[in-house]
Amino acid sequence: MSGDSRTRLQEYAMGTTSPTFVRASGVVTANLGQAHNLVTNNQIYIENLADAGGTNDFTGWFTITRTGTNTFTYPDARPDATASWGSVNGRSSGIYNEQYTGFAAWFEYTNALYCNAALRNIKNVAFSGAKIADQLANMSVVVAQKPDLHIAGPLGVNDLNTRTLAQMYADTLANYAVLQAAGIPIVHISEVPFMNSGSGGAIFSAANVVKQLEFNKLMESYCAVTPGMEYVDAYSLYVDPLSSPAGQAKANYTKDGLHPSPWSCRQAIAPALGPVLQKLFPAVPSRLPSSNADNFAYSSTSNNLTSVGWASTAGGSTSGSTATITGLTVCANMQVVATGPTATCTGAPTLRADGFGYDQVCVFTAGASGDALAIYGENISTSGKANVNDLLTGRCAISLAGVSGSKLKQFQISLVIDDNVSINSYSTVFTGSGLSSAIFGTDDFSIPIKMPQAIVHSTAGHIRLSFSCSFDGAGTALTVKFGRQGIIKNET
Repeated sequence: MSGDSRTRLQEYAMGTTSPTFVRASGVVTANLGQAHNLVTNNQIYIENLADAGGTNDFTGWFTITRTGTNTFTYPDARPDATASWGSVNGRSSGIYNEQYTGFAAWFEYTNALYCNAALRNIKNVAFSGAKIADQLANMSVVVAQKPDLHIAGPLGVNDLNTRTLAQMYADTLANYAVLQAAGIPIVHISEVPFMNSGSGGAIFSAANVVKQLEFNKLMESYCAVTPGMEYVDAYSLYVDPLSSPAGQAKANYTKDGLHPSPWSCRQAIAPALGPVLQKLFPAVPSRLPSSNADNFAYSSTSNNLTSVGWASTAGGSTSGSTATITGLTVCANMQVVATGPTATCTGAPTLRADGFGYDQVCVFTAGASGDALAIYGENISTSGKANVNDLLTGRCAISLAGVSGSKLKQFQISLVIDDNVSINSYSTVFTGSGLSSAIFGTDDFSIPIKMPQAIVHSTAGHIRLSFSCSFDGAGTALTVKFGRQGIIKNET
């Protein structure tokens, strides 16, 4: 995938962790002030980073050597200098180690709703603030991975104030020429509108709205006559035709006036992109675990580390809960934590209609803002089950009913690795921290989920898969079904 800040997958933001980057004698020593998930030979892009005087630049692509929980090094022959603020976008070579954010929710929803969560090994070659031309150097990274498909966009918003329409078009075609020479099919997602408020206000103008529309028309025409190109019109599903000034996104479709909300990704971009991917990858089978020993036919031994959590009917706990719990039965080796002095939680495991084990069911009614529900899967010791540098992927099925009126504020599925040194959490995109419950609209839904892959750094700890959600006020009951859980290692 490539795009701008609305497409990136992983960012280590360092403005709050007092990081230091010291360049001396051709080597940079980076201390992020927090645990990182990068490993030796990962490729990273460093952006927005310079010394205090702003004269010595640290930006660029580098191949790192991991030297500790918080540290890594990489070669850089530029003058000695020290920097202490910025952000790092990490991408791996050969495998990926990327944490999805709400900005890439469009892909996760598309993968879940239209492709059975089967598409895997997704890489991102974009970075925050990137213009179209900035991505040309990264196209070689795409080619090196020999992907089945490259998805580009939404992109171009960072070009609107500084590049002409002709330049945007030429820059895009230059990127695509590299991929086309390697025979890589391309799906181009249209630019999507923003709001005349928040972050979007800085680029919102009648001229830029026209430029967006003209750019979309140029790319649609190009894709129509170019072999190996597919055009996805997300703009028409995204824009509010009654907006004033004209050309703005629908209500709740932006998170901050610029970046798409999870709600818009599900309601607009995924429905536009999904049918295209279904055409390119027909009859994609579901890749949810079908047994505790499911290995997806990749080896003769089980790659699923989960033993019984998703298929058992009783024996779990409700420790740590402050809500009123009545008649709640928890699957063996699982834990439910219901928080809120006036909240209530009931439920019991139920057989799945597809015949694959049980769903853990919780019916939660929030009593006040800040109430929360968490369902923790089996807590697995990595010792004897996972090795250093194993690649872990969490998979599960999640169903939410009663979203309308429940005051659901945010939810996420997390694969957590606790190596007794640091806790690294790899989360899905279905979050809306700091946003109103309206961000999720009124639809109930049920989808399979594939987690970002996580690299094991130490076997002296535990891993688990969990669901969590919070609420912004009292409301009607939310019914959560959490099932077909698995933690898969070394999935290829």
